[in-house]
Amino acid sequence: MYITSSQTYYSGSEQHSTKAYFLILAQPEDERPTYNNIRCFVRKVALHQCGHFMMGRANIGGKYITISGQYGNDGLPKTLDRKTWEKGIPLPDELYTAWNENKDFLIHNWATTLIKKGK
Repeated sequence: MYITSSQTYYSGSEQHSTKAYFLILAQPEDERPTYNNIRCFVRKVALHQCGHFMMGRANIGGKYITISGQYGNDGLPKTLDRKTWEKGIPLPDELYTAWNENKDFLIHNWATTLIKKGK
């Protein structure tokens, strides 16, 4: 999910691209997502049109991961190895509930504060 205004540009015939700070939700590869194991990352991400999809990549601790759609995995948390996942910021419990209830504006507001803090 983009959390700042994105720069939109076109290359070629209707090839849409955007770039801005992006909120990525992640879970460890050896667990199901629960309220206490979702971690967050905020990275600058450029998404490019790939057919009907917007895709890009983000650097987390020197490792590039593929990003697609909302929260990096079409609305679901990305699955990361535990070492990479541990670098994330824990998602507060009340925001896990907001995510499950499609109250994205609350998560957006919280993620914006992370940029201001330089996280």
